Amino acid sequence: MLKNKSFKYEKRMKNMSLEEIKAFLNEAEAKCSYATQGEVNETVLADNTRVLGPYTKDQFTYIDKYKGFAWFSGREEVTKNGKLVWHREYDGGITDEKIKASKKAGKDLYEFLKSALRACPNETPWRRGPDTFKEGELEFIDDCTGDMSEFKGRETITLNGKEVYYMDYWGGTD
Repeated sequence: MLKNKSFKYEKRMKNMSLEEIKAFLNEAEAKCSYATQGEVNETVLADNTRVLGPYTKDQFTYIDKYKGFAWFSGREEVTKNGKLVWHREYDGGITDEKIKASKKAGKDLYEFLKSALRACPNETPWRRGPDTFKEGELEFIDDCTGDMSEFKGRETITLNGKEVYYMDYWGGTD
């Protein structure tokens, strides 16, 4: 259950607004996120953690780190002047054994996921994608509660109505 963080939020956010973070996050995700992978600086660490970014503008920096393929977890962060101001953590992956067993099928599923993530409305960048997104037999559904300061959600992908992927995510302002 989400709790009210308004007092904590007001103390920490005196010199910036949620709108500043939201605007930066929209720009950073358009230029330096999993959905735009291939167009960004990606580093693979010795433990196979993938690091996307950093993307920096003015005093803000965005970075995304994740590990895994069929099943993965990661964290996105926005900092201002080196201090964490927003984060999103995530954990999930492919649930269908046939798709897990086929690298091509997994890559195709994740290409669909990237398309859905790119369709996320600018008004709600804390969410992973739109409420629903459909291409052919695949459908993406994002069920999220909360707002920029505190949220949790679950995204799922179905193939012909059968769940083949899910991911839980949560985060907010720090």
